Amino acid sequence: MTRSPRLVAAALAASVALLLSACGGADADKDNDKVAGADSGTEKSASSSPSASADGIDRPEIKLPKDDKLLFE
Repeated sequence: MTRSPRLVAAALAASVALLLSACGGADADKDNDKVAGADSGTEKSASSSPSASADGIDRPEIKLPKDDKLLFE
């Protein structure tokens, strides 16, 4: 199977361009890396377990038998 040199050169150029575009330059300003609203660790976080009625939705209470076993495969 013969391949034309132009096709090989084009494929090589495309792969090099993709590799070089993935390796972006380093940013001199590191302050831009911070995400607005993200936890910076300086403040105490809110409670991770809100009460069941906090969202105002009336959900049914589910009761399972004590001998019920859940098997996950």
